[in-house]
Amino acid sequence: MIYYITKIIKTTIKKLKVKTMKNVIKLLAVAGLLGIVLTGCNKAGKQKSAAAGNDARLENVVWQLIQLNGTELSKPDKYEVTFAAGRATGIGECNRFFGPYELLSNPGTIKMGNMASTMMACLGEHRESEFLNMFGEVNTYQFDGNKLYFFTGSQPKAVAIFVDSGKTPVKE
Repeated sequence: MIYYITKIIKTTIKKLKVKTMKNVIKLLAVAGLLGIVLTGCNKAGKQKSAAAGNDARLENVVWQLIQLNGTELSKPDKYEVTFAAGRATGIGECNRFFGPYELLSNPGTIKMGNMASTMMACLGEHRESEFLNMFGEVNTYQFDGNKLYFFTGSQPKAVAIFVDSGKTPVKE
């Protein structure tokens, strides 16, 4: 994009035979404004598509994991996730994590990126790695009352079941 704007500016300078620095600066200011306007239009389009996949039931709720890959958790209060504005944040057994997500236009579909986390040592038995890896595999979700179910394309059975914890999400 910048290449083309630069090319247009050089061509315009040659065609208009701009010889004074004052006129060059004016031309560059107009080109800069044009770039800002084009960038703003591009961002507005992205926001519109993200809004198309908006699901208020999923976002701004602290979801507590109660079941992972068919097994109930012994410490469900240690596994939580919150979705807000394209960013998933939460805590595993020992570490905080975050990563991107996108609600797709088809209802109940989600695309999640890799989760980054702190690297504190977790002593004893835990399922944190399994929990964090699950996010990269999930592609659909559904609700039943106050429960959230995550599914992968390969399994008709939920890989994770969450319940609304009733906690207020922390604003970052």
